[in-house]
Amino acid sequence: MKLFLKKALGTAIAIPLAIGLAVGAAQAEKIHIALAETPSDELAAFFVALDRAKANGLDYEWTAFSDEELAIQAVLSGQMDIGFGTPYSAMQRSRAPLRIIFQLSKLKFFPVTTTAYSSLDDMNGEPILLHSRGGGTDSIANVIENRMDIKFGKRSYVPGSSNRVAALLGGRADATIIDLSNKNKLMRSEAADKFNVLEMFDVDASDEALFGNLDWIQD
Repeated sequence: MKLFLKKALGTAIAIPLAIGLAVGAAQAEKIHIALAETPSDELAAFFVALDRAKANGLDYEWTAFSDEELAIQAVLSGQMDIGFGTPYSAMQRSRAPLRIIFQLSKLKFFPVTTTAYSSLDDMNGEPILLHSRGGGTDSIANVIENRMDIKFGKRSYVPGSSNRVAALLGGRADATIIDLSNKNKLMRSEAADKFNVLEMFDVDASDEALFGNLDWIQD
């Protein structure tokens, strides 16, 4: 809890500053924020920060998108001014004028599979369950493919690490990428001997960030 409060406080200070700088640069009257996922407890620190920014005079409204790609496209099209999420996959595969305004947190994710797989090499051609199209886990999968010279099979998407763990336990998936907390819960459970945490290199593609359209930032 102390770690969460410390993180929330840090985010509450950083986000208003980052948004304020971006809004100042763009001179917008109201800022439209695209959330790349539906609101959840994981976004508590972000909403604390927005409340603080509002108290300091920031006029904003947010819209939650069910798919990260939709949020990114809304920012690129000008429908939204800035986004909150993990736009790295879109930045990797295109020359879209997206720029990171502020990197908010460094998230740690792990590839977890049934015992049918023992290494990332074994995942060549195999299906994998990820958070969202264009999101952080999608980006991690891209990095794994490039670094390991493999190609995943079909990618399916289920938001929330806990939901993907449920899919593993229910036999609806054999491989996924989940966060540290859910990985630890799974590997400390009675079902731990049915799963492997695959060894992987460090990757920064899962950092949550505020991002914006370069054209809007420069206006």
